[in-house]
Amino acid sequence: MLRLRRSAGYVAFEERYRRDLRRKEGDAVDDMEASNGEGDHAAEDGEMWKMSRGMDDTVEDAGRETIGIMPLSSRETLGSSHQACVAAISLDSAGSRFASGSMDHSMKLWDFGSMDRRLLSFREVEPLETFPVQLLRFSKTGGKILVGGGSPSVKVLDRDGIELYSCPEGDRYLHDMSQTKGHTAPLAGAEWHPTDPASFFTIAGDATVRIWNLEKDKAITKHSKLIKIRATRGQKVNPTAMLVDSSGSKIVVGCSDSSLRQYDTRSYSPRATGEVTEACSPGTEFSSLCASHDDTLYLGRSTDDCLRIWDARNLDQPLKCFQDLENVLGQIGAAFSPDGNMFATGTSVRKGSKQGASIVFFDRVRLEESGRVMI
Repeated sequence: MLRLRRSAGYVAFEERYRRDLRRKEGDAVDDMEASNGEGDHAAEDGEMWKMSRGMDDTVEDAGRETIGIMPLSSRETLGSSHQACVAAISLDSAGSRFASGSMDHSMKLWDFGSMDRRLLSFREVEPLETFPVQLLRFSKTGGKILVGGGSPSVKVLDRDGIELYSCPEGDRYLHDMSQTKGHTAPLAGAEWHPTDPASFFTIAGDATVRIWNLEKDKAITKHSKLIKIRATRGQKVNPTAMLVDSSGSKIVVGCSDSSLRQYDTRSYSPRATGEVTEACSPGTEFSSLCASHDDTLYLGRSTDDCLRIWDARNLDQPLKCFQDLENVLGQIGAAFSPDGNMFATGTSVRKGSKQGASIVFFDRVRLEESGRVMI
């Protein structure tokens, strides 16, 4: 998940890291540099922040300099890295700890408060054993982490990487998915319930949405509710992305047939309460869905290299479609800023392309690009 602010834990870590680095190199720091907390990275970020509109390069924000419209004051390369592509990152609500998952089957935990200048993770585990870690979600309180990937099962870990729960896999030979205890195909998405800390949602390639409940000191034996995803004529449609509204009563699912389907989690009816048959280009699918904090806008990132934004009350036509945003592997996400005034997505790079990957920021009110950070 993209976070568009620096946490207090990161700020403290950043100051401690720079102080240790200056002590090691014996550099003298003048009073001006100590007072504004800005280093050489600010100038570098100013070069990398490519504004699409004629805005001042720097503005004052609460007593500290801001590059363009984003407080990009520092970038650091972490000391220990994964052996393969990083496929998932999740930051806890306090902004003091984050988890990273990789195609090398490993998950690493990082804590800004305990980091020294080596910038190492404090724990590495393989929660899914031989499966890659492609999905990570910290709970709202930061005490638990949902972990998923190429396996039909999803794990629940504590914030130190210890396994607490494991969802069972279903019997692949059963035709009726309602008779299975768990997913029978690889996981495609998972989200915590926004108001119930003991509940979460999952989607998978078995054309189902499942709702799970956690009970203290009890193993998970079966989902608590199942929703079968069906097209208009009744055939199965696999979900590829999902969003949950702030109350947890509504979910919107992006499907492999380029459609969007909306369901009421409180209803026992299997029918979708809303449906858009061609929400993205035919033959493409959604890689990410996201709702604004007030549930008025939806973002959809798709493999047709587009980012669409909808009014939640009318999904028939998007408010705007931003094009030419490369999404090569179908794993690019999108997110709203904490204050809801901006939203962002990433881009990937096709083979032979001379343009690098970037994070692209958009203004929510004007619905236009605000700038890019090259990666």
